[in-house]
Amino acid sequence: MKFIKELISTFFTLILFSISAYAQCSTTVSFDVWLNASQSSNQNQEFNGEVTSITFNLDFFGPGGEWPADLLVIIYSPNGNCVGGEGYNVNPPTTCMEIDFPYNWTTTANGFYTYTMYLPTDYLSGDGTWYFTIQNGWTSAGNTNYDLDIILNGICEQGGCYNPWACNYEPDAPYEDNSICIYPEVGYDCDGNCITDQDEDGICDMFEIPGCSDFAACNFYSSATDDDGTCWYANIDEDCNGNSLLPSFNNAPLDITVSCENLIIPTTVFASISPFASEYEENHNSDGNCYAENVTVDVVMTEQTILGSCQGSYNIIREYIGTDCMGRQCFHTQTISVVDDTPPEFITGLETQTTTCPIQVSFPNAGAIDACSEPIDFIIGIEETIPGECNGEYTLYRTVTAIDACGNSSTAEQSIIIIDETAPTWTELLPSPVITNEIETGNFGTPQAEDLCSNTTISVTSEIGPGACPLAVELTKTFIATDDCGNNSEPFIQVINETTDLVSYVTGTIDATCSDSSDGSVDIETLGGVEPYTTNFGNLDPNALPAGDYAITISDNNLCSTLLEFTIGAPPAIQLSLEATIPECTIPNSGIITAEAVGGTGELTIDWGGINPNSVLAGEYSVTAYDENGCLISEYVTVDPAIIPIDGELDGDTEVMFGDSSLYEYDFTAGSTYEWTFFGADSLVVSDIFAISLLWTTEGEGMVCVQETNSFGCIGEEVCLQINVSVGLEEIDGENEILIYPNPNKGEFSCKISHLNEIQDWLLLDLSGSELAKGKVHSNTNTLKFNFTELSNGQYILILDNKAIPLQIKH
Repeated sequence: MKFIKELISTFFTLILFSISAYAQCSTTVSFDVWLNASQSSNQNQEFNGEVTSITFNLDFFGPGGEWPADLLVIIYSPNGNCVGGEGYNVNPPTTCMEIDFPYNWTTTANGFYTYTMYLPTDYLSGDGTWYFTIQNGWTSAGNTNYDLDIILNGICEQGGCYNPWACNYEPDAPYEDNSICIYPEVGYDCDGNCITDQDEDGICDMFEIPGCSDFAACNFYSSATDDDGTCWYANIDEDCNGNSLLPSFNNAPLDITVSCENLIIPTTVFASISPFASEYEENHNSDGNCYAENVTVDVVMTEQTILGSCQGSYNIIREYIGTDCMGRQCFHTQTISVVDDTPPEFITGLETQTTTCPIQVSFPNAGAIDACSEPIDFIIGIEETIPGECNGEYTLYRTVTAIDACGNSSTAEQSIIIIDETAPTWTELLPSPVITNEIETGNFGTPQAEDLCSNTTISVTSEIGPGACPLAVELTKTFIATDDCGNNSEPFIQVINETTDLVSYVTGTIDATCSDSSDGSVDIETLGGVEPYTTNFGNLDPNALPAGDYAITISDNNLCSTLLEFTIGAPPAIQLSLEATIPECTIPNSGIITAEAVGGTGELTIDWGGINPNSVLAGEYSVTAYDENGCLISEYVTVDPAIIPIDGELDGDTEVMFGDSSLYEYDFTAGSTYEWTFFGADSLVVSDIFAISLLWTTEGEGMVCVQETNSFGCIGEEVCLQINVSVGLEEIDGENEILIYPNPNKGEFSCKISHLNEIQDWLLLDLSGSELAKGKVHSNTNTLKFNFTELSNGQYILILDNKAIPLQIKH
């Protein structure tokens, strides 16, 4: 029964094998190579299909310790997958499916070995190039022979082209497949060479076309393969139709004639490329058509001046050259004929002048400009005099002609008008007053007058009035000189008194030397009347008068009197202003006195009384200022002493317990800083403010001192407190201890104080001593809570229960 079952099993196996063998074909890739350590060999094959399994048949020969399993095989399919293995110390790619040869391959025995591996569906597949690599996978191996057949089960062998005319003719192919035959192009063999090319120009005879093959020729034939010598070309700067390829100006300026004063600036000239240039270059320039990207024509102008017969007449030659991107050029010449037909223009010296006789003035030099030529020559005409309305008035007249370098001229007039507004002046006066007994019949003479411009006539009027004394008369004669133009002189008045008349007048005064001195004087002369004369100065001395206005009475023995007025002057009073600057507290003689003085006569001198005004001690000083006449003024000034800080009160506990913290405050002064010293304690907060918080750490005698420096830098005396530091049960029990927790904090904290359950005042300071906040707080649990979260990071002092507690806020 066991035999029958085995027979049936064998029968079905044979049937399945036959069906499989019929349904599936295979392809073999063979290697027969000798490879040393790490050497490899490669093959590429064109296959199409899917590998279901791979059989490796190896005929192996190694010279020593080599194994068949040292063989490393790598296979890539067109779908990108790969299998690889095995190798000894040369590894296959990690991305490949592993080839794992059987254990019996790990031997040094030479001979035949076989192994079949099965692959997942469609793992190695594709239509295209398959890559095969074998390698000696032992880096110390000797030269080993690998005669290997790789049988790809599922890959069928490829058919071949059986047509002998085909380039890929393959008579040994497994079967005929002429659909893959490849044939050469007509006229060429399978290597791409002409079948016939007699002239060996690379163009097959059957494809050669005669014609003009030069791209630059007008009859260029693009299909021509052989030049037949028929090419013809356009003329230079012309296209094949004879059209000009040169650029042309768009706004070429014309020749003109202008006056030199109207000379125009050069015109901006534009030019354009020829309308035929771009097409011609496109069709006949093998280097390309530059007009396709650049149609600009660069225009350059040069100018030349040709001198004429004079400076203002000349010719300007302007040459314009336009150049396009091909270097083709167009040319234009403009001639500007400049002529000088403009006369000079007067700009100065033509204003009519007016002067008063006898003042003489000269004609000014006329000034002219010319727009075109220089120098300008001036021709002065003959001067004429035109009479006026009277002998002292007239007009001087002349012409001026300006001629430029080209002979153009212009003429202008110049005039000076002389008027007579000057009155005659007296050249010889008569004595006055005159004392005479012939007041009614006497001839007292006539004064003489002169006028520099015309003749003078002197007229006189006489008037008799009462004299200075009773029954006396006074004759007043008024003389006026008049010239031909009606100008009158100042009147000259002659006073004639009778012998009995009293006449007094001031002959001179001398001013006082100083504004407050009495050394002025007056000289008076008295005539007529009856001597002796009495001059009434009151209680004043005429030779020792202070500055002021005076009126004195003079009388004679005939009871005649006259009032005489005069003034005694004086220089302005000297004024002295003093200012003092207090000395620095550390330099006693650093005070300063400054003085400012005005008035007096001439330069003023300051007398400092023997001190240096820039280095004085505190005290009172006298300073004097005097002028060139010796007039002086003295003033006093006080230099105040430096401001030294006054000793203040230092407040705080003098009886403290060991371990207590205490606050000590000194009288505060704005602008001052404070230096603290102490012993027997540690500082909780030390700054230059007016308060300090100390933690007493040493039993016995302690000390705290402060010294103030004010805003002037002056340092006061040191102020100190003696402190008694003792140890008590309450301190040991910690009943008076104040704790802040947490500390540092973000501004929100608790403060625990033993046996403190009543309302407490609190004060918060910064390290400069400035008050930031204050208030009252109460708690029944001896724990007080505070919230200063609005404050910025820094060190602060909380004063509570007469104790200063350091506080640090850190957000």
